[in-house]
Amino acid sequence: IKGMGICLGNLAGLYNLQGNYPKALETQLRSLKIAEKLGNEEGIADNLSSLGNIHYNQGNYVKAMDFYEKGLKIREKIGDEQGI
Repeated sequence: IKGMGICLGNLAGLYNLQGNYPKALETQLRSLKIAEKLGNEEGIADNLSSLGNIHYNQGNYVKAMDFYEKGLKIREKIGDEQGI
């Protein structure tokens, strides 16, 4: 199931690059739910950052910042210095 979440995240990234933001958000949220179900905090932080990127690319900077900050808090909590 973890691999499925990773694949969904990759697909969401491609949708984001194509400018298909609704599909990118939908797919990234599916990936996030899998990471949450598994309790994978690094995966959750990765997904939150990716959701921030999607909002950033749409010009939704306040939403992007919210997702980035949530991801940062998790990375600080788990001691992910590279991710920080």
